[in-house]
Amino acid sequence: MTIAIIGAGIAGAAAARHLVQHGLDAVLFDKGRGAGGRLATRRSEGRAFDHGAPFVTASGGTFARFLHECIQNGTATTWGDRGVEARTVGLPGMSGLVHAALVGSEVRTGFEVAALERRADGWTLTSTAGTRAEGFDAVVLTLPAPQAGRLLAPVHETFATAAADARYTPCWTLMLAGEGIDAAMASVAEDALAGEGIAALVHNAAKPGRTADTLVAHAAPTWSSARLEDTAEAVGADLGALVARHLGLTAPFAASSAHRWRFARLARVAARGPDYDPDAALGIAGDWCLGPDAEDAFHSGIATAQALLLTVVRARP
Repeated sequence: MTIAIIGAGIAGAAAARHLVQHGLDAVLFDKGRGAGGRLATRRSEGRAFDHGAPFVTASGGTFARFLHECIQNGTATTWGDRGVEARTVGLPGMSGLVHAALVGSEVRTGFEVAALERRADGWTLTSTAGTRAEGFDAVVLTLPAPQAGRLLAPVHETFATAAADARYTPCWTLMLAGEGIDAAMASVAEDALAGEGIAALVHNAAKPGRTADTLVAHAAPTWSSARLEDTAEAVGADLGALVARHLGLTAPFAASSAHRWRFARLARVAARGPDYDPDAALGIAGDWCLGPDAEDAFHSGIATAQALLLTVVRARP
């Protein structure tokens, strides 16, 4: 039995991991150049930036056990000390956590799903480029709710309505590299620019295994919303100037770029949680089904995979 999973972030990876562990095949489709979703790592000219979630935390359960396993096998480590809250980062970047969960699964990147169709021989996925992937026994969507909703609308009204109930806030993220950043960031709090539109300043190079003299700045939701449709060049220039002025950095920088996360942080959970419809052979998972953190997304993927497996067990003679 082969399951198509749309979205290769932590929710999709968790679902795939659980299905593979129980003897099913999982093929993940993602429009990006690599797996990771919002646990993303951008690499350029020998530098790496965790420009999505800077770290993850776990309160317990399956996700905590997964992180412990990653730490044991070298695909993650702890970072810093925040008292009772242990921060975990992937190695060599945050996407390392997703790759660790994808062992045993097939991942097809650069495949943006434009349409779903259920035929006699199973589900067919058609990409925006017109490429088709056919014959899947079931499909699980783990995309952000607005993207999932567009695919669900023609094939499952109930799930599409659930997706429409979720809400997100956006985030513009600045990636900066240059001489003197490490020293400048040594005594700067993450919320040092909260009053000027930047929600968090992250000393990217302070994490284990990262490139020296790099930082990531996440703009606040209100600032990001106001500049949502601006160009990355304009946003990067403005955020870069703000950060440089505060830290006393001098341009030109070795690297400076901005990335827009249109669906960065869940603001409202959908009324319907992670679910699988055995009659439609269709499932939904993701942060929007359970909660805003990576831990929630991971657990949602597991929940949908478990529901799918239960239908397989019941169908066996």
